[in-house]
Amino acid sequence: MKKEYRKPLSVRLSKNEKAILKNWASEKNVSLSRYIRKIALGELPQNSRIFKRGGISEMDLWELRKELAAVGNNINQIAHRLNKRHLQLMMKQKNGERVLVRLEEDAEAYLIQELRKVRGVNSKILKLLIRALK
Repeated sequence: MKKEYRKPLSVRLSKNEKAILKNWASEKNVSLSRYIRKIALGELPQNSRIFKRGGISEMDLWELRKELAAVGNNINQIAHRLNKRHLQLMMKQKNGERVLVRLEEDAEAYLIQELRKVRGVNSKILKLLIRALK
């Protein structure tokens, strides 16, 4: 269901400012009014500043922060799962060394699985950085 917007808001822009905003909106595949609404409501970061080193925009930094947060979340999940599994196996330590071997195998399998996720996020980060530096 489409939202109905009934209250118009008028903003005066120079031709150049309007062209810049239209360009940014088209990069996000949204209408100009939707783009301006999202920025005004804080749903998108502002593209107002370009950082001097490497020409990285705030939008690119915002996307990088999101991707880095995902990496951090994955790493925290890895640590939590390994600690939980370690404690479970320590309680079942009736089989002595067999438990330690199983712990190593479980940890290795889980790490490989989670590192694949992190690698996917890292490739997104790398693409964003390359795009930002062009």
